Amino acid sequence: MSQFLEADESKTTADSSSFFYLLRFTKGLRPRIALALLLLVLSGTFAVVSARLLGLLVEEGLQRGRRDYALVIGGFVLLAEALAVAVTYYGRRRLAEAASLSLLQIREALFARLDLLPMSYFDRQPVGRVVTRLTYDVEGLEDFFSGTLARLLSAVITFAVALLGMMLTDWKLGLLLTAAILPTPFLAVAVRGPVRRWNREFARRNSAINAKLNEFLNGLPVIRSFGVEAWSQREVDRVVYHHLDAALMANWTNAWSRPLILILCAMPLMVLLAVGAPRVLAGALTLGVFVAFVRYCERVSRPVANIAQEIHTIQAAFTSAERVATFLREDEESVTLGADGAVVARHPRGEIEFDGVTMGYDPKRPVLENVSFRIPAGAKIGLAGTTGSGKTTTVALLARLYEFQGGEIRLDGRPIRDFERSSLRDSMGFVSQDVTIYKGTLRENLAGGRALSDERLLEAARETGLTQVFRRSGLGLDTEILDKGANLSLGERQLVALTRILLRDPSILILDEATANIDPGFEALISRAVEKAMRGRTCLIIAHRLATLRDCDRILVFRGGRLIEDGSHEELARGASYYASLLQGKLLDPAAQVPV
Repeated sequence: MSQFLEADESKTTADSSSFFYLLRFTKGLRPRIALALLLLVLSGTFAVVSARLLGLLVEEGLQRGRRDYALVIGGFVLLAEALAVAVTYYGRRRLAEAASLSLLQIREALFARLDLLPMSYFDRQPVGRVVTRLTYDVEGLEDFFSGTLARLLSAVITFAVALLGMMLTDWKLGLLLTAAILPTPFLAVAVRGPVRRWNREFARRNSAINAKLNEFLNGLPVIRSFGVEAWSQREVDRVVYHHLDAALMANWTNAWSRPLILILCAMPLMVLLAVGAPRVLAGALTLGVFVAFVRYCERVSRPVANIAQEIHTIQAAFTSAERVATFLREDEESVTLGADGAVVARHPRGEIEFDGVTMGYDPKRPVLENVSFRIPAGAKIGLAGTTGSGKTTTVALLARLYEFQGGEIRLDGRPIRDFERSSLRDSMGFVSQDVTIYKGTLRENLAGGRALSDERLLEAARETGLTQVFRRSGLGLDTEILDKGANLSLGERQLVALTRILLRDPSILILDEATANIDPGFEALISRAVEKAMRGRTCLIIAHRLATLRDCDRILVFRGGRLIEDGSHEELARGASYYASLLQGKLLDPAAQVPV
């Protein structure tokens, strides 16, 4: 079971803490909520008044043969019932509207939170789990706020007003019936723990299903090509059956607790019949008061029964509230990376300096150790080394995606911590082997949300050679691109990415295996597009195919998180350098320092 427990939920919070945390999203809606609660109080009051009037109808009207009086009181009973129904409807509607608007704010806050969370959060959280926060958990809150909350508050208010009505009518009998109903809420509270525990487990295992499905859907081509459909089915079955176990346990808890609570809800009426009926026959209690107490018992028992029926939804909502609140409380970039800088990076020259930089995702295991180098503006620099040597981490630190623990990184002589992170990242262009393409028109994918004219888009497309693809493939700015660019070839996706770079006009260009796995038909076209994109910019090129680094001004060679060599291709290719061994395919084992 432990493999399904979520890392970000290892420390759970109290239901009330998470619930009240989310109530801050009702700001601006509280007058409307207060009005709704007032209406629900009035509804409960009308219901109690109706019960007392019904007693008077029996006692003063029917029992004494006062027909006119009975008709008048009967009319007031109907009016009170009608007002109770009307006010309840209006109050619940107002509350549901306020709840819907609050949920809208929660959804907006959750999505906005994505832009504030550091990259380290997404490194440790599967995509499916994050999607669960934004969908399943919010839907759980929506079910609660849109319906259950109104019913819950209405039940609590009706229960309280009915108890007050009993005390005002006959306090001794009222105390007795109150004692008869007390076991029911105590049982509901006792059941809350197991229900909450299994609801949490249900929600966690639901996240595990979403994470596994997302993983397998993204890896479907690999699953098909290797013929491991049976294995993937077993893996999905495993998490699905774990989810089923939690669902069955939650349902089992509800199966025995709900009927028991409903039986206990009938206790006040049974006590009233056992105690009140003999008193009526003995003349110690009037028939009208007895009839009123029958209605009071109904007004007291029904809300408790309603709460019992809603307890599963309530606990599921509290679990969702806990998970949403935990997500919203995650540390932002301003916490993990420190306060944002105040300097706006407006077209920096692109001079980069690493001075004794040390960094580790886990501080006890550094990924970079005492790395120092200087890159002049406009230089074309290659980064070489085996997988895990620190190349990608180096460029990630330059973009302030992660925090470094030692040393300093400077851009144009100024520490990068001084720069505003958004402007710093905006001054950099990044093209990787895996290009991100969104579902939408080609125009939308190129413009990236900016208002750019078609002339500007076509000009950039001509520079990269994308217009040649237009003519060959029949593409246009209004062509609908499928999710992840499914209707584009790998080469076409790379040209789209390079065209984006020209449209953004960054000062620093980072190419991470951008020209790897390009089909021969596009290789020359993309090479020319890359050359145009690199003109006048400081370029950092990460490549495993070292032949692509030949034309770089310098090559920085990483090994085991350290910068071990720095020079041109010709300088490093001579002799027994580590770069030469990489070039010849003779990798050096980092620990043994010998060819393998």
